[in-house]
Amino acid sequence: MKDIAPLLGYNARESLSRIFNDEVLPDNLIKRAAEVLAVPISDITGDSEVNESDSQYNELINEEIERLKAENQQLKAEIYDLLKKAGGFNL
Repeated sequence: MKDIAPLLGYNARESLSRIFNDEVLPDNLIKRAAEVLAVPISDITGDSEVNESDSQYNELINEEIERLKAENQQLKAEIYDLLKKAGGFNL
């Protein structure tokens, strides 16, 4: 712990010890430890799939962004039409 704590960004061994005693380790610590030790994340966690891909989540976000953009354009067009019917932009 004393030797690895500085490599993981901790000044004191005690700080790292407290974190390792927690039930769940922070993802950033797991990733950094895997990098420092040059091992796969699964060697630290014991899981075969630690970090699931977030590509499906990103795809849903992108779809929602595109939907909102289209809705925004439609609303702008409706506002423009209403302003036109009301006599123009000088209300």
